[in-house]
Amino acid sequence: MTRTVDLTNPSFYQGLLSEPCLDINADGALPVRFPLANANLAHPELMEQLMQPSGVSLSFNTDARVCRLRYRWATEGLASCSKRDFPPAGHLMPPATKPLWDVASFDLLVDGVLFDRQTNDPPIKGQSGDDLFMPTMQKPINDFSYVFQNYGALHEKIKAIPEEKWGHYAAGEIVFKQLPAGYKRLDLYLPEKSSLRLCSLNLEGAAGINAINDSRPLLV
Repeated sequence: MTRTVDLTNPSFYQGLLSEPCLDINADGALPVRFPLANANLAHPELMEQLMQPSGVSLSFNTDARVCRLRYRWATEGLASCSKRDFPPAGHLMPPATKPLWDVASFDLLVDGVLFDRQTNDPPIKGQSGDDLFMPTMQKPINDFSYVFQNYGALHEKIKAIPEEKWGHYAAGEIVFKQLPAGYKRLDLYLPEKSSLRLCSLNLEGAAGINAINDSRPLLV
């Protein structure tokens, strides 16, 4: 039996600071770090960090043997943030190009132990956000010219990919197979530096699924 997790239900998330912290549109749910009621107070330059669900996980008890998550890169911004009080923020790279080069990592813990890590497969390798800013000089670093060189090289690689093919990488699926038999706690940690809308989460071979009431303090 396949069961579907309600991704619009905050009960299935751990690590959200306060409600509401799920930005929902037709594509799915985007967990954010900041109460959406106050999102318009944030400067646009902070929006990218706001939309990164660092420390947020999908957590539940289940007897599923396969966990299948479909997602879409959130390059359009927040659906809940319609009014801007600041000028638009600039971008070194257009947000629509991020699925072409950035790496999104998903960690699955089974009963508190790392079971597997899955990532997307961007067509441009070795130029994720961490690679672009990786220091190559002895600290303290006073010359950041290497960062601009890296962005320049990335820009050329993006130009080599026809824009009509970008949409192929805008959505993806992560699958964790051969999960241990029986009921167990699953914690699927979302990418800490990537803004993704969660489209669907299907649990295959599951007779049941239960949200977790975790009352432990949240470290921010």
